[in-house]
Amino acid sequence: MESRKEDIKDILAAKVKDENFDIALSGTSATLVIKVGTKIVVGWVGTTRVAIHKDDGTFYWLTKANHRPNEISEKVRIYRHRGEIREDPRTGQALIFVRARMYPGVAFSRSFGDLLSHKIGVTSEP
Repeated sequence: MESRKEDIKDILAAKVKDENFDIALSGTSATLVIKVGTKIVVGWVGTTRVAIHKDDGTFYWLTKANHRPNEISEKVRIYRHRGEIREDPRTGQALIFVRARMYPGVAFSRSFGDLLSHKIGVTSEP
């Protein structure tokens, strides 16, 4: 699995370079759902979630809450990487910044891209 993840990172890096696309402050979230026999495997990064609604009316969340900076494990990683979490005074939402700076101000603690954010503790690990 680890080598496959590295292959995907290499492919994305080459694509970004070929198309001259700046991902320093741009990123995205993603969700992957794979059905293997009777098992469902889910991986997600960022602010995406997966739920199943069955014909009988039952509803199941397959993922926990979104990856947000106010979760303790996320907060610890961000501070260890010299990031800082501040509350947006207008919305009350926790945002991630470079310590003592006014940027980037992202609301999620995991994403693809966002290279600056990755230097301050945001990660693409599901």
